Order: sequence, then C-alpha cells, then structure tokens
Amino acid sequence: MLKENFRISDTYKVTLAAIGQEELELKEGFAIPEIVSSILSVSKDHVYSLSQKHTDIAFEAPFEGEKRGDALYSFQKNSYLVIKTADCVPIFFWSKQKPCVGIAHSGWKGTKQNIIHKTLSLTGLDLESFEFYIGPCIRKDSYEVQLDVISEFQNYKNCYYQTDRGYMLGIDEIIKEQIFSFSKTAKILDSKVCTLKEKKFYSHRRKDLGRNLNIIYFE
Repeated sequence: MLKENFRISDTYKVTLAAIGQEELELKEGFAIPEIVSSILSVSKDHVYSLSQKHTDIAFEAPFEGEKRGDALYSFQKNSYLVIKTADCVPIFFWSKQKPCVGIAHSGWKGTKQNIIHKTLSLTGLDLESFEFYIGPCIRKDSYEVQLDVISEFQNYKNCYYQTDRGYMLGIDEIIKEQIFSFSKTAKILDSKVCTLKEKKFYSHRRKDLGRNLNIIYFE
C-alpha cells in the first residue's frame, strides 16, 4: 500500500492511499466500504465510490445510491472517496483555498475528455488553488497503443514515441500538460509507480482481474 499525508493547515490534513494486490487479495468478496474501513481503520459509513465507465462525469460527495461516473470531490471532512484502477491514472487533488479533496479515474478516454479540468471546474474554486498527486498507473515505457489511440493525442507529441510495433503513450504526462494549461505553477507530485512493472499493484495489461483502490479524504 502507498499512503501519503499532507498538512495544509493546522485544521486541514489530507490523506491519500493506493491499496494494491498485497492487501486486497486478502479481502476478496468484501464490499468496498468494508475493505476501506478494515485497511485504513476508518468508518465505513462515509465511503463513496462509483460505477466507473470511462466517462468525464464527476459527483460531489456525500450522496445516496449508486452513481455512474469517474470522479469524486467533497467539501466534507472524513468523506472517503474511492476510485478503482488497474493501469489507468488515479489523479488525487486538494485545494489550498478551502478544504476540498477529490480523485479522478483517467484512462486514455477520460484523458481525451479532460476529466480533471471538468471535475475541478465543478468545485467552484480557483483552479490554481489545487495541488495534485499522480498515483500508481501504467507509464509510457510500458503502455503500448496503436494509431487509433495516438490519433486522439496529436497535440501531445512529447508524450508518446513510435516503435516498430506501435506507439508508447504516457497518459500521466498528458494529464500533467493538461493541468499546466490551466494552472501554470501547479504543484504535481508523482508516485512514480508503474502498475505493469510493480506487482504490488494490479495491472490490466498483466491480465490481473483485481482492481487497485485509490482513496482520498481530509480531516
């Protein structure tokens, strides 16, 4: 498990975590709230997740019932926001303007739709007030795609290169360029973890069936 804490002020601390195969294979059959509560020792009553469909749809937590989308944000303390990934990029974010945290699931489809900008815009906060953390995901030297995908990212030529079999694409690098386009001095931290290379985390390209759980909250 990867876990980080960021003290924004005396009354505002952000915690994020990426829970991988080592922890989750022991929790098979459990629901997400129970897993998060057990591993992080937090309440299961305020855990929020989505039915993810590679969209650009975001929701503010808390909410009731099942929601279909790929990003979450909250102004409420101790709301545990969860996104599932297995190579796609989990983008954690938090605002310095006022307590607000969130997370987006951004594969190539979500990145094409610029899900991070759309999600932040829904908060009503200054986009330049946000800081970011790129969680475990597949990286450029491991992510081979073909022309149909590369054609969607012709404006990001520094984020891919061609090989004799196709193209190697850095979705995380594109996301960073998207963030810098609306926040030129943004602070973007990076786990530097490649899910294909690091077997502690699930990888779709490695034919793993499981999904990593990425969580953010503040207290």
